[in-house]
Amino acid sequence: MKTQKIVSFLFVLYVISSSGQEINEESIAFINYTTTKDSLTTKNHSTDQSRKGSLWLGVGHDLICLGKCKQNTKLIPVFLKKPLINDSIIENKNILLPYNQNNIRFYFSKISLQCNCKTNYKYRLKGYNDEWSYTKNKNIQFTSLPSGNYTFQVFSANQDGFWSRLPSEQQIVIEKHYTEKFWFKLSVIFIFILLTCLVIFIAVKRNHIKLKRDISVNKIKEQALTASMNPHFIFNTLNSIQDFINKNNLKDANEYLVKFSRLIRANLDSIKSNSTDLLDEFNRIKLYLSLEKLRFDNKLNYSLFIDSELSHKKIILPSMIIQPFVENAILHGILPKKEGGNVRVSAIKTSSKEYEIRIEDDGVGINKTIVKHKHNSISINFTLERIQLLSKISNQTFDFTITNRIKTEGTSGTIVKFVLPISYK
Repeated sequence: MKTQKIVSFLFVLYVISSSGQEINEESIAFINYTTTKDSLTTKNHSTDQSRKGSLWLGVGHDLICLGKCKQNTKLIPVFLKKPLINDSIIENKNILLPYNQNNIRFYFSKISLQCNCKTNYKYRLKGYNDEWSYTKNKNIQFTSLPSGNYTFQVFSANQDGFWSRLPSEQQIVIEKHYTEKFWFKLSVIFIFILLTCLVIFIAVKRNHIKLKRDISVNKIKEQALTASMNPHFIFNTLNSIQDFINKNNLKDANEYLVKFSRLIRANLDSIKSNSTDLLDEFNRIKLYLSLEKLRFDNKLNYSLFIDSELSHKKIILPSMIIQPFVENAILHGILPKKEGGNVRVSAIKTSSKEYEIRIEDDGVGINKTIVKHKHNSISINFTLERIQLLSKISNQTFDFTITNRIKTEGTSGTIVKFVLPISYK
């Protein structure tokens, strides 16, 4: 018997014999054949698969239909090799990379002895791009990957398009750059907050120092004014004393001189401190008003009042803030009136945290008076400036208003009002 020719197609063995004799297994010889995607060829014989799936065998001048061929449903597994990272092969199964090793090439291949034709692959890098991509190449490269957790997955397909059931996977973690890590961001925030607080602290400190300097300068100016007192007041007081002596009115002259010396002593004491007790301040104002009453020949009447809720407490207030306005009420409110007038100084509790000092007169009013005494005007301006500085430096409320009584009460006169904290520091 001639040499037999056999063709295997998808595990179906077809034997081709030119003599039609029975074939002994010992006489079978396998011959080499070439393959295309859907056919086998030998020297005198060939096979082909039609579009409808039938397998045709050509023998010499004859064409034989062997029936429909079955599709290859055998799944081809894919093997994932060790990746190449920054031109270096990584041996570890679970790969942890620093942020700058982010150029990765994956190598993979099918595991099959049936066909040497190119295989289709589909792949994706989860965490970077979850969409599937397709290729016939056996390697894929990713460059400049950002930090994160990634899983590379790849499937392979056989010649009939059946994909492997499970993918081959490789997990890779690329660490964050230190600027992306939580501790670094927290440190930056902490440093920023620290620097901001430092800048604010320095600014507040400088401002506080400036306020202290300003209030010290202002206090020195006010002390100088208080120490010198009103030259007109001193001159007129001495003239009054001389007049009492010339008239042999030694009793009134002596009383006037004693009160005047007490007032000078009280003013000198107030210069030594930036604050004073409310009762002491009212006693000093009372002494001053009694001298003015004697000097102006009883043209001036006055009264003082302290709320009982304040008189039982030690209330501290800035020193020398009342007298300039009392003096202003007398000189520019009462004296311009021929019949004279009244001055009332009162301290009234308005809340649990504040009280009010009022200096009221029934003089000509602020619309008709013109400040002619430079000393008095400067003294008031310094006092108001000092109150504003004290409010800033102590972080407490010091309110001040001047009201024309003709507008609020329908009578002439002026009301000066201070709102001060009870717990003045």
